[in-house]
Amino acid sequence: MQNSPAKAGKNQFKCYHCRLIFASKDGAWCDWDQMQVHLCRTCNKSTEKKTERSYTKS
Repeated sequence: MQNSPAKAGKNQFKCYHCRLIFASKDGAWCDWDQMQVHLCRTCNKSTEKKTERSYTKS
């Protein structure tokens, strides 16, 4: 039987990109295809120039 992935606890988030769980202070909210997602610092830096990331506001 496979183990299910751990769920994020209090003050923790699951990174939208890598799906790893980390403390909320170690990430940032970002726009991703017109929705707000939480990215860890590593994924935030590695996806800065991706077209899915949107910095324009309507």
